[in-house]
Amino acid sequence: MSHSSGDVPKQSPDGGRAGSPRSGAGSERDTEALQNIRVVLVDPQYSGNIGASARAMMNMGLTDLRLVFSGRPTEHVNAEARKMAMYAKDMLFRAPVYANLAEAVADCALVVGTTRRQGKFRHVTVTAKGIVERILQSARRRPVALVFGPENFGLSNEHLRSCHELAFIPAHSGFGSLNLAMAVLIICYEVYQVARSGAEPPNAPAPSTPVATAEELAGLFAHMKDTLLRIDFLDPQNPERMMTHLRRLFSRADLSFKDVKVLRGIFRQVNWALGEEEFKSSADAPAASALEEEERSTDSWRGLLSDGAPEKK
Repeated sequence: MSHSSGDVPKQSPDGGRAGSPRSGAGSERDTEALQNIRVVLVDPQYSGNIGASARAMMNMGLTDLRLVFSGRPTEHVNAEARKMAMYAKDMLFRAPVYANLAEAVADCALVVGTTRRQGKFRHVTVTAKGIVERILQSARRRPVALVFGPENFGLSNEHLRSCHELAFIPAHSGFGSLNLAMAVLIICYEVYQVARSGAEPPNAPAPSTPVATAEELAGLFAHMKDTLLRIDFLDPQNPERMMTHLRRLFSRADLSFKDVKVLRGIFRQVNWALGEEEFKSSADAPAASALEEEERSTDSWRGLLSDGAPEKK
């Protein structure tokens, strides 16, 4: 039975087959952070692209694939997907499927969306190479998501609201559209090359810092939007224009869970001073109920700054 040259496994110097999980194992000693990086495919249209994306991830030491299907799902474990995945077939079978992007990235401290198009919600200034250090810095502490949109239109504006940063891959202006699996490979490659060097990013915070998750940040941003609308800071006809900027600004600050509690305490106090009723949002998942309970007292957030020490009068 004949094979195309691209499918014939070649012997690697260590006696294994090139592309198999065995080859190059010695170079993985400094890539622990890669285990904290999730690749999220939103509404992928072609089974082959899902399989090829899984293979690209495995080539670069990433193993956490997540799928989002907001409508009819694409078959991701069929023969075409398995053929393109090669040694990464197991990744297809264990990939969790979500109904929306917010659920898929809820546990992540940093969510990086990828886009080629520009627009008022797509002010992208960083390349894939330019954001790698931040990705790894965050991944040393909490999960990070790399998000890719569907092949036809990419991520929608609604998807972008779940992303903390946007990155792009420079390509020729005459034909800048990349195949989905190609885009996954390029960004994963950039991440892997820095990770395997073992270089610590400058001014890296202590690994024990409890960075806020995307779910906790979503609750903060919903609370922020509600309060800023009440004080007429946001344009009620187009609040997302400013909120997009604010989401990116606060996301770059690497807020901790404590920071989120303090900020929400401020917004709660503002609403109380305005005589408005307490804010409630669907963005606050049941996991955040402890946060809300602790914030019910308008003074509860003040003690957070001193870690329990008495306030100075």
